[in-house]
Amino acid sequence: MSAPQTEGPFAQWVSLITTGPTNAMKQWEGWFGQQLDKFVRSETFLERMGKAMEGSFQFKAAVDRALDSSLRNLRVPPMGDLLDVFKRLDAVERGIDQLGRRFEDVNDRFEDVTARLDALAAGQAQVLAALQALAAQGGAAPTAEAPPAESKASEAKATEATEATESKTTEPKTAARKPRAAGETSK
Repeated sequence: MSAPQTEGPFAQWVSLITTGPTNAMKQWEGWFGQQLDKFVRSETFLERMGKAMEGSFQFKAAVDRALDSSLRNLRVPPMGDLLDVFKRLDAVERGIDQLGRRFEDVNDRFEDVTARLDALAAGQAQVLAALQALAAQGGAAPTAEAPPAESKASEAKATEATEATESKTTEPKTAARKPRAAGETSK
């Protein structure tokens, strides 16, 4: 008795052709997949593939070094330097945006304070007009609410206040600054 012999590739090809095209294709795909799997899993293939990948990484590193050197000789900055500059610019832009938002907040607060000051100035103008009207009446009879002595005293105070306010508004405000001595700080 003889041991069963494995068929060679040619014998397998002949049997595939005689069994029909659909079945032949499936058998061929199965056989090719087995052969490819044996080849890819072999130790020699894996060693050679590892060496090829290592060589390609070394080649890429050498090309990168040569390009960096060439770019430096041409006075062109390498990509790493450009990325650092872009990162710094991005940080500066974010800082400027923060300052812009803070400025807008301060501007809004300033507008609120200005509106309040305008309202106070309008109120002051009304009080000033009322005081001037009282001063213009001067000899008018006091009202029934206040006794005559108190009314004359209040009129005198109102007149003084009006005169003081008028002198402040008509005089130009020129505050002469006193020069500071060396080492003197402002308070």
